[in-house]
Amino acid sequence: MPKLKRGRPLSPEWVDTATAIASLGISRDHLMNLKADEILKENQHWRDIRRKGAYRATYRWHIDRCHQALEVSPEKRG
Repeated sequence: MPKLKRGRPLSPEWVDTATAIASLGISRDHLMNLKADEILKENQHWRDIRRKGAYRATYRWHIDRCHQALEVSPEKRG
């Protein structure tokens, strides 16, 4: 199994942003809005794996959990 630079295993469920938006069928802006609105939660749906001291975030998305979160109707999201 490939490893991240910090030595953690890279699971196939955790994908980069480009792969996530393609799989989910949404725009990058929509994905980031879901993150900002906390519909997608840190460590459950997304992780920031940037190197220590890096300015720009590097996100990985748990694609199955993101799909599940988006299946819930907006009225029922808490």
